Amino acid sequence: ALHQLVIPKEENLEVWVKFADLVRKHQRPNRAMRQLGKLLTGKTAVMKVSDPIPAGGHPLVKFTYMKHLWYQRKYRKWAHDHMAKYVNNFDAGISPKLKAKCYSRFASWQLNLNYYNLNEQIIPKIITNARKARENNDQSHKVWHIWAIVHYRVVAHYEKRKEKTKMDKFLLPAVTGFIRSIALSPEENLQDTLRLLTLFFKYGGKPKITQAMDDGIDIINLDNWLSVMPQLMARISTQRESVRNLIHKLLHKVGQKHPQSLIYPLTVALKSDIPVRVEAAKSILENLRSHSFKLIDQAILVSQELIRVAILWKERWLKGLEDASRHYYKEKNAERTLSTLEALNSMLEKGPQTAHEKAFAKAFGRDLTKAWECCREYKRTGKLSCMNLAWDLYSHVFRTIKRQLQTDFDHMHLQTVSPMLLAVKNLDISVPGTYSASTSEKVVQIKDLAPVLKVIPSKQKPRKLVIHGGDKDRNYPFLLKGHEDLRLDERVMQLFGLVNRLLQAEYITRQNHIKITTYAVIPLSPDTGLIEWVSGCDTLHELMKSYRKQRNIAIDAELTHMQRASFGSTNNAYYYKMSTIQKLEVFQYALSKTKGDDLERILWLNSKSSEQWIDKRMVYTRSLATMSMVGYILGLGDRHPNNLMLNRNTGMVIHIDFGDCFEVAMHRERFSEKVPFRLTRLLINAMEVSGIEGNFRSTSNTVMNLLRNNKESILAVLEAFVYDPLAQLGWLLQRNGGTDKDDDGLETPDGGQSMSAKIVSEFSWSGTASGIDSIGTSANSFVRDIPSRSALENSVREYGIDINQKALEVIDRISAKLTGRDFASNTRTHKQLDVTEQVDKLISQATDHENLCAAYLGWCPYW
Repeated sequence: ALHQLVIPKEENLEVWVKFADLVRKHQRPNRAMRQLGKLLTGKTAVMKVSDPIPAGGHPLVKFTYMKHLWYQRKYRKWAHDHMAKYVNNFDAGISPKLKAKCYSRFASWQLNLNYYNLNEQIIPKIITNARKARENNDQSHKVWHIWAIVHYRVVAHYEKRKEKTKMDKFLLPAVTGFIRSIALSPEENLQDTLRLLTLFFKYGGKPKITQAMDDGIDIINLDNWLSVMPQLMARISTQRESVRNLIHKLLHKVGQKHPQSLIYPLTVALKSDIPVRVEAAKSILENLRSHSFKLIDQAILVSQELIRVAILWKERWLKGLEDASRHYYKEKNAERTLSTLEALNSMLEKGPQTAHEKAFAKAFGRDLTKAWECCREYKRTGKLSCMNLAWDLYSHVFRTIKRQLQTDFDHMHLQTVSPMLLAVKNLDISVPGTYSASTSEKVVQIKDLAPVLKVIPSKQKPRKLVIHGGDKDRNYPFLLKGHEDLRLDERVMQLFGLVNRLLQAEYITRQNHIKITTYAVIPLSPDTGLIEWVSGCDTLHELMKSYRKQRNIAIDAELTHMQRASFGSTNNAYYYKMSTIQKLEVFQYALSKTKGDDLERILWLNSKSSEQWIDKRMVYTRSLATMSMVGYILGLGDRHPNNLMLNRNTGMVIHIDFGDCFEVAMHRERFSEKVPFRLTRLLINAMEVSGIEGNFRSTSNTVMNLLRNNKESILAVLEAFVYDPLAQLGWLLQRNGGTDKDDDGLETPDGGQSMSAKIVSEFSWSGTASGIDSIGTSANSFVRDIPSRSALENSVREYGIDINQKALEVIDRISAKLTGRDFASNTRTHKQLDVTEQVDKLISQATDHENLCAAYLGWCPYW
């Protein structure tokens, strides 16, 4: 007030406009509008949105007023109409920069309102406004961003209609627009970089696009490419020579400035099953070796030894024999069987290098060598008796290894499993996951590794590895995982990183400390990798198991009640055969017999005071809501209790294992999921006293509103994800889906070709005898046999057209979610839902007992 007495509002408009922006960001839009109305009219009376904008107002205030109207979704049509009049009759003396802002905003609003209704009449109008913005200020990255986005959307429009001739003339402006936007941006521009790569990967075969991209590589700061390294590495062996050569050129330039950013991704490519990919990786590595040879040698050594530790010979042979038996007896594919066994036998032929491998060779080497000789004889003569003899030997080895691995071992010594890793000291390579453009001047190098690894007692037995960094001997703990492809998880972390930046930029989410817990994911090979260790976390299943064990409550108490109500059988197959109304009755009966307050009690018992409990409960509720909304947009499924973790110290909910994205779980042939996210009674009871109707709903509304307001940024990441070859393997999984099942929903092994049923039963692919689903497990393992990743990678080109069509459908579905048209039968004609209505429908779906009772019981819908 004192400031206003000294300097009148009219002489201090910029400050008052900033004040109005600040008020809006504090969730006070009406007050901001009143303030702007006063600046426009000079009166205290509230200005109606339908009132024409006063001619005498300052251009900056007029622009800000229309911008604030747009931020309120219900006034967007008014904002558009006001801007349409204003750009046709600008005030005298308006600056070119403000003109550019008006034109670019207007083009963006036109595109938004006509997102599903682009046509030959509206497209030229939008492009004209985007061009006028560029003509008034061609040094603004935001203006170039709008120019590029407009053309990008027009390209997508004509691509969907398969009008390639019309599409082609908009391609080059889109590419050049994104290049200029990225080059002029003062900070990292992930969404535009991803969009640029999407266009380049799809249309890079066109000479003009290739030339534009070549020129763009020279003007874009090399630091911008570090965040999209996974996408670049996925295409190093692409068939299009022009695209491949430019990718190699770009990686060579990045490697000269940031060699640390390339070493781990390239070691993954070196271990690919696709020869052309391996050759491409070798070519890039040779270029890097010319100036960073020491770094390359160290990276290869560390990578190879970590893989050796992640999957010991016993574990590799167990998994390999299991795969080979399935190929031979179930798929009747002798060639694939011999290929799998040959890869295993080559390990023995190379000879053991560690104490553990020498012990393995001594115990099983003779039998395995003799079995392989029988296989070679079968390959030469075709005699089935040779293969039967080989399988007798293999099954004996398999039984022994399986029995030994079932014996719990909780520690692993590097001296035994990898003495070379134990010997490394003061390396030049960075600690995995720590390198970025901002840390390039102060690289955290590996000093050494802890000599003992802790083995986590789960199915895959991952190891906890501690790396000692060179920054004051700080410890960097990781989870070393084998038999799992972490490249998809790496992509999901890109999305979460972008969402966190958006949450941090918004005042209300920043003040409420709303964020997603992210962690570094570093693939080492197609089936091994490192995950940054997040301390103080347990899976929901572990928490429940520990809590109930202390109180002598059965971990599967609810399941037992359901089984008793399902004809009194412990075989879940009877439940799966029931009608929906019968399942619902059994499901609700089990809920009525148990409290479902376990997680609520766990949060209370793990809190030192009531204040800490209240804070922890609030963090739990908000983080659950945040990930529910983000997971819904991503189409994240398979959220069973082993894929949700809880931080004991903060209450933060953390998600792991992102193999089922883009609603793959909802389209399974069996056990398809019907809920958009996990919101069972156990999770609801642990919330605050108002349950869903408190922080959960308000946070869900806030996060969904943020995601929808930043639709283009979210779509940029997810489009790159969808068109990524790794994500496309998911569509092939669906295409190849479906195994033979008996009436109980169990796999039916075929024991043909003279192999005894006793030997067949040794291999886990033959099904389970009990029919009882494991608590907290995925339905995927009961739905289909998953082909090997290398086989799927070789099939991508064969199904390219189908995959591209599927990708377009997925993008349309994501776009519908981000515009409130996800519940519409026709996204073009249906009126979009506002955020509150959309969230309400999602919560109703997630908590509907009819949807939950249809779930796979290992998903624990009763929790």
